[in-house]
Amino acid sequence: MSILCFGEPLMRLATLNHERLDSALNLGVSYCGAETVVAASLAQQGESVAFAAKLAANHLGTNALMTLARYGVDISRVIRSNHRMGLYFSERGLSIRPNVVTYDRSNTAMANALHTDFDWDHLLNGIEVLFFSGVAPAISDELYLACREGLAASKGRGIQTVIDLNYRETMWGSQQNAQKKISPLLSDVNLLIASEDDIIGYE
Repeated sequence: MSILCFGEPLMRLATLNHERLDSALNLGVSYCGAETVVAASLAQQGESVAFAAKLAANHLGTNALMTLARYGVDISRVIRSNHRMGLYFSERGLSIRPNVVTYDRSNTAMANALHTDFDWDHLLNGIEVLFFSGVAPAISDELYLACREGLAASKGRGIQTVIDLNYRETMWGSQQNAQKKISPLLSDVNLLIASEDDIIGYE
């Protein structure tokens, strides 16, 4: 099965030994993001996986792509941009102190992408399944439109579509806004992945 994951790879900067971000002197670097993790996991299980995104044309963007490539993910559908790489900072909790994640993803390559940057005729060539999470359409109005077009193009070609709602309040602003925007997409979705709390209010 040939799967296309569409989303934004992020650079993860994590504190070490349960340190707080405001006292950390060193950070561990890795490359993550919802669709990135799914793509790498599926490729490790032997699936044929490709990735589509718009990514920074610098060493950070290249390192993110090389991470995917090392897992066997096809990165030929990724386009590059002079805009920045998205980041997030992770503090691992200790005892009653919870994990804390701080995002820094404004003005990134994906946030500045236009829906016309993504040629679905090309991106879906040879693809059997399209996957993205609820994070992708939350990035911007243009990315929301790109996701709608990707779903419509997949439906027209008989390609199966999968969405993991993966609700992030920091991106949508509220669950009501997420429901308003995601609900129109669902008619073109074959498989929806969500927790019980995520799906309350969807039609």
